[in-house]
Amino acid sequence: RELRAVFPEEVLLRPGTQAPSRDIFRHMNDRITSADIMELEAILFESAVWFAKEMGLGVNDGDWLEPSTSAALTGDLLAIRAMSSFGPTDYGFNRRTGKFQLRRHSRNAHVHVSGDKREMFGHTFAHLSARTGSSLEEITFSVRPVGKTQKAINNETEPDTEASAIVSLAERVQRAVGGFAMLHYDKAIRGEAVESVWQIGLHPLIGIYNKSGLRTERIPLGEYKLKRDKRMINVTAWQGAVCITGTNGRLVKLDAASIYKREKKGGITVYAVYRIPDRTNCNTEFWGDEFRVPMSGISGAELCRAEHLRPLAPGGVKWGKMYGRRSAAESLNSLIQDNTLKGSRARSNDPARVWMDTLRLVFRKNYRAHMVYCRRRTDSGP
Repeated sequence: RELRAVFPEEVLLRPGTQAPSRDIFRHMNDRITSADIMELEAILFESAVWFAKEMGLGVNDGDWLEPSTSAALTGDLLAIRAMSSFGPTDYGFNRRTGKFQLRRHSRNAHVHVSGDKREMFGHTFAHLSARTGSSLEEITFSVRPVGKTQKAINNETEPDTEASAIVSLAERVQRAVGGFAMLHYDKAIRGEAVESVWQIGLHPLIGIYNKSGLRTERIPLGEYKLKRDKRMINVTAWQGAVCITGTNGRLVKLDAASIYKREKKGGITVYAVYRIPDRTNCNTEFWGDEFRVPMSGISGAELCRAEHLRPLAPGGVKWGKMYGRRSAAESLNSLIQDNTLKGSRARSNDPARVWMDTLRLVFRKNYRAHMVYCRRRTDSGP
């Protein structure tokens, strides 16, 4: 129905029309343009927004610090191998002509280096999804080309990076649906991009970028006043956690008890309230006391707090409980890679066609997810 509303003159979309043959699909594939595919992406987004509202996505049964699953966005980078394993400089011997010639290859593919330093020659896309408590009820809002793949499709001189594409897509989802409280992503989003995530009202559950293999340095944040004791306490940022110094000189990582925001000129400032647990290895007079630390904004010596601080200590119990949701993003990667050629290779040398294939699969997945949701609601009764 969504496609028919946008393309009312398309014969193949009229009610009662027979299913198109392979020849018709080949004909459509030959004449489709990148502008047409961008329209398909817009239709996918609008239908995903409708599904999300129908399924109660964006409704938070928790709080901003630890939101429910339905109020969390998850995303990842999708890398699809090029159709041909040969590169632009590979030659082969043609027995028919008796000459060496260039092998067929994907001219617009590029080398992508993954987080674990593995190289892959192909195309890259970023996607963003949300789901209910069931892994089968996941709605993907969009799949967008990034980097050199976007440049090849749209001829853009300054294509989006993975981080900028996800942040803009998350902002787009937040405007259309609203109510989302957290973004699960990997360390591709870092630095000022994390600050942008805070500014659109999302708690970034994103690991700390490991600079030079040092897991980030210990960064003194200064002194903060205790709420009950009124004394000042030294606070340090280390490995993304807010820490206080114990009686043995070691840093003690803390998890925030709550977070809140205050509107200020030019944006918002997010504060985390920390409560020192009983039996913490520190001054016993501090047990149960609280202090607050700003999570966002630029402070002294141009310190970007969003780059070095997280409300929940990375690697802690609460962090692990929340971060485990990000594995759902891998399900979409597996779905698309299972529908590629042998060796997880794309079905076309053209990146625009590869994008169209991913959109087709996401359309089907979203409809299935909504169907599973409707069936569950029907079976459970009013």
